[in-house]
Amino acid sequence: MKAGLLWMAFSWSTLWLTRDQLATMHYKNRMFQQAAEEFQNSNWKAAAHYRAGDFEQAESFYSPFHTPESEYNRGNCFVLLGRYQDAIQCYRNALEVRPNWIQAIENLSLAEARYEQLKQTGGDLGDQRVGADEIVYDKSHKAGEESEIDDSTTSTPESAQALWLRRVQTKPGDFLKAKFAYQLAIKTEGSP
Repeated sequence: MKAGLLWMAFSWSTLWLTRDQLATMHYKNRMFQQAAEEFQNSNWKAAAHYRAGDFEQAESFYSPFHTPESEYNRGNCFVLLGRYQDAIQCYRNALEVRPNWIQAIENLSLAEARYEQLKQTGGDLGDQRVGADEIVYDKSHKAGEESEIDDSTTSTPESAQALWLRRVQTKPGDFLKAKFAYQLAIKTEGSP
């Protein structure tokens, strides 16, 4: 009974909304997959796919646009898919039009460093996508919510990694910096 009333209230309140308005409502409520399905606007559809973690779909919706912003966003998608050469090219395309764009410069250097690191270690660059187990989107909490850190829980590398993954932000530049720093620290600890 309650579910039926809730559905009726939701459908009645959304009866007069356009699909983009409904999608915007889903997006603001962090229901990114539903927003991606509803959006008619390709830029917003791409952003919703990106936030939902569907980077291939996001890239495909960004690709028809040839603006610095779309190239930057495509670069972010490619990095998260492990396609560093494509990411490097997209960041360079964005910087041709906006040469002083700090975020694009930072992401370009991170993508180049990651590409060089994989090339030097003989890593297979064919499919270096970041798997679902490596990215955590906190969909249940609002952005900026403070949390307490108990130092006793970070005594093992596994618990430290779990803590790090819980605190990951969805801003690609910050995510990439933290991820590469963590990988470098692990590699350096294991080196003789």
